[in-house]
Amino acid sequence: MGSAHMPDKSRGKVSLEVIKCATMLDGLRLVADDGKRKTRDEHIHGKNPRWATNLRTWEEAGVVKEGKDGKTGDKGAAMMFVRYPVNQEADSVRMWNPVTNGVVTTRDVIWLKQMFFERKADDETYTLDDDEKKSK
Repeated sequence: MGSAHMPDKSRGKVSLEVIKCATMLDGLRLVADDGKRKTRDEHIHGKNPRWATNLRTWEEAGVVKEGKDGKTGDKGAAMMFVRYPVNQEADSVRMWNPVTNGVVTTRDVIWLKQMFFERKADDETYTLDDDEKKSK
């Protein structure tokens, strides 16, 4: 969440979704099986999950259709991708709405191709370069 520039006050609200997403993605880790490289899910279940064909970046922003506010009002809300739903269509995603603090499962997302939270100029994010500077 730190490298995604998520504010500290919002982290606790999506922490369970983050843990579930990390657990799901761990099944896509490569392992050696009789000299062949397979994911853990392929090794155990014989195939990858359906959602693995439509991978997104965690904390990616998207507009989700949510009703209609008159003829000229907003027809969607900006939300953040948090994980893949279980036992849903392959293109379904779970999106977190910071305004309502709710999570919705949807297939109707217009991806904005950017992260939900922008990095601020005074934001210090840990990078691998910091480790190299300390060791010198």
